[in-house]
Amino acid sequence: MTVLVVHGDIYYEGRGSRLTVGLQGTNDVVYSVANAKEEIKLFTNSPDARLEVIQGGQHFLSASNPKEVNDYVIGFVKKYTK
Repeated sequence: MTVLVVHGDIYYEGRGSRLTVGLQGTNDVVYSVANAKEEIKLFTNSPDARLEVIQGGQHFLSASNPKEVNDYVIGFVKKYTK
């Protein structure tokens, strides 16, 4: 399974996936960057798991920073599709 996380709540659903990228905004008042950093560590079966922090991003990251989210999604798909 491949997981691209755009909202922190999805971390639990995708745990253990092989390819995982988390996107987290610095201005998310519901879910903090510190929480996201701890939870990305739970992907123990994913050596490539990483968290990308988007400056100024809010809780609904795709609404507050659509260009950055779109760029990460496109890059993620291109990197892992053959």
